[in-house]
Amino acid sequence: MMRQLLNPASVIILGCVLSLAAHAADLREYTEDKPTPPLVLEDMHGEPHALADYQGKVVLVNFWAGWCHPCIQEIPELIRLAEILADQPFAILAVNVGESRRKLPGFVNRMDEHMAILLDTESEAFRDWEGIGLPSTFVLDGSGRIRYEAYGAVNWDADYIVDALRELMDKPAEEAVAHK
Repeated sequence: MMRQLLNPASVIILGCVLSLAAHAADLREYTEDKPTPPLVLEDMHGEPHALADYQGKVVLVNFWAGWCHPCIQEIPELIRLAEILADQPFAILAVNVGESRRKLPGFVNRMDEHMAILLDTESEAFRDWEGIGLPSTFVLDGSGRIRYEAYGAVNWDADYIVDALRELMDKPAEEAVAHK
């Protein structure tokens, strides 16, 4: 019985339920001393994306699903964040967890204008990144090192978050690599 309760789908659903009950999540410094997990997935157009393609950029990796209310709740803020940082070395990788291309909700077309929507149909990347419920988000510096994490819906266009991301963009790549 306990094994059934702890299967990956139950953990994801529990994470969504818990984040619904809580206020907006916050960005916090990533304190793990682990290398950044690989991320190589196709987008919804069948084009491959790898983290190495984004070297030198600050990258926000957001794990989400179309059935997850907190995930849907933060999409407008992610779009605004993408618009605010449009001319800067910044990218958003919106990793859809556990859904097939044909099951994606209609609003993804608006998302697709501002970020890469990657498909993790078997939830393997989500497991590799050790996400805790949905949404789970990680912010990488220009060298590809995870610097921040957030679990639950975040107000991504808040001034202090935009400032933190800009600060990461202002750090020279050599400095970011030195802290790896």
